[in-house]
Amino acid sequence: HNLRKICDEIFGEENFVANSIWQSRTSISDDHEISMNHNHTAIYAKNKNNLKFYGEKLNESEYQNRDNDPRGPWKLVPLDANKPGGDTNYPILNTNNNKEYFPPEGRSWAINSKDFKKLLDDNRIAFGINGERAPKKKLFLLERLEKGDTKTPSSILLDAGTTKDGSNELNTLFERKKIFSYPKPVDYLSRLIQYGIYSEKNQIVLDFFSGSGTTAHSVMSLNALDGGDRKFIAIQLAENLDESLLKASDDAKSIIKNSISFLDSIKKKHLLTEIGKERIRRTGTKIVEDNQDKAGIDKLDIGFRVYKTGSSNMEEVYYHPEQLSQDNLFSLASNIKEERTPDDLLTQVILDLGLELNL
Repeated sequence: HNLRKICDEIFGEENFVANSIWQSRTSISDDHEISMNHNHTAIYAKNKNNLKFYGEKLNESEYQNRDNDPRGPWKLVPLDANKPGGDTNYPILNTNNNKEYFPPEGRSWAINSKDFKKLLDDNRIAFGINGERAPKKKLFLLERLEKGDTKTPSSILLDAGTTKDGSNELNTLFERKKIFSYPKPVDYLSRLIQYGIYSEKNQIVLDFFSGSGTTAHSVMSLNALDGGDRKFIAIQLAENLDESLLKASDDAKSIIKNSISFLDSIKKKHLLTEIGKERIRRTGTKIVEDNQDKAGIDKLDIGFRVYKTGSSNMEEVYYHPEQLSQDNLFSLASNIKEERTPDDLLTQVILDLGLELNL
């Protein structure tokens, strides 16, 4: 409830899309009165009126070709709709059993009799699987794929992976060492990303709390899957793991110790951000290795740049005109801080010009 209030204030209550419930675990915890096996994801749009919501990839297993239709696999969907009657309230004769069918009470057919005749003549109407039922419309898989149709997702996700799956994905990358608590699985993040940019393969995905780097992993996996060029921005505070260890509970200490031990093995600082960066490196390498026979995999962008917030490259030197003398004019010949590199200067120029950092 508090999250909804905060998000309503930031994005506007009118831009709330849905509350997605994710089954984050399947095992039952015995240390509580009720085992908490789910998490909530509040979905908002920048402007709901302009929202392009893509949903999920079609489930191809739902489509079959029982009558060997040359247009390929199909599935049946109801022909009735919640709309007024008029010319859409008429009997439909099933010639297989000589029964007449009307729309369910309070509803009507989605189309008028003339359009129904066209669909029937085009073999787009079926009377159930065995021909003995009320009429339904045939939806063809290939036609839907060509139009870019997607499946409307449920508000409850029961098959999007669990935190255990997320841990297994991390363990595979980090020599079976448990170095992060309750990471989200790639499948779950991939679905959320696809809701917003299913067919838009050049968009930018921003994660303000990147943690173990699952969002970056998901973006690279999607690009490998469909040849996209999506980009990610992963933001994370440089949490000091040594300090976190001092304040951690007994259960969390072992995981933090594993993280510190791992970072020592690769000679990196004891920072949470180093875990995320190493995951991105290893994920990119593994994706390429696992898809080496796939066409175009050599063009997959698995690189990334790291930026840190900092002060200006310029010395903070301010003089009132009356304070200037001929002696200190030479000190103003260069006002660039001594420790700054050419890359630092280039980055500031790019930002000042409003250009993209991935030039």
